[in-house]
Amino acid sequence: KDLTPDQTIKRYDFGEPLFNEGEDKSFNSDFDKVPVKGNDKLTDDQKKQVEDNIRKANQDKGISKVDVKDDGSTTVTFDDGTTKDLTPDQTIKRYDFGEPLFNEGEDRSFNSDFDKVPVKGNDKLTDDQKKQVEDNIRKANQDKGISKVDVKD
Repeated sequence: KDLTPDQTIKRYDFGEPLFNEGEDKSFNSDFDKVPVKGNDKLTDDQKKQVEDNIRKANQDKGISKVDVKDDGSTTVTFDDGTTKDLTPDQTIKRYDFGEPLFNEGEDRSFNSDFDKVPVKGNDKLTDDQKKQVEDNIRKANQDKGISKVDVKD
């Protein structure tokens, strides 16, 4: 099979980089964000947690250094010398007093594949049906530490 140049090479204009390893699509930016209260500077422990989260999510990427600044902005240096800059929005989650850090109800690990309770037509749920819904949710998510299930009519 003959391949055209468009299928085998990438043309570029003078001065344009061919690629930037630091923006490698294989870099996993989907790691846990570290909670930081208000506009406080990050503590050494929080900086270490940011670094640990990045390294854990990118174990196979050849990361040689992770430099976390006081505001959460981070520079990741790879073994080949290339870098990737991350903004605070990518590494930390700022919160104010009393504001929840996360919503367990939106937790990706929440198992919503539980037995559905049959309810006739548009009838309101009976107390027994509400209890059954709660039991089914708890049974499917035993390891989630659910403290309350509020079943609406």
